[in-house]
Amino acid sequence: MTTTSSNVVLMENYRTDASSEKDASHKASFHAEYEGKFDYPAATTEATVLPMFDQEPYQYLLVAQAFPLAMTHFRRELQSMGLDARELPLGI
Repeated sequence: MTTTSSNVVLMENYRTDASSEKDASHKASFHAEYEGKFDYPAATTEATVLPMFDQEPYQYLLVAQAFPLAMTHFRRELQSMGLDARELPLGI
């Protein structure tokens, strides 16, 4: 059985700059891009969904679901390179 659905992709971009506590001239910049994919039932039309995207609470709802996972991954990537990323937020 195959089901089709409509989906929306939310792109999130993160950038952080870091410097050494001992030597401020040692700097690094990091950039990451993440996608949050939201599936809607196949019967959902663009005319139904588009007006919701104009509402700030609906925008917040989508970002609130995607941000914590993306930021957790970004933080772990920085920590895997030996950076102290404990101060980065994990929630909104």
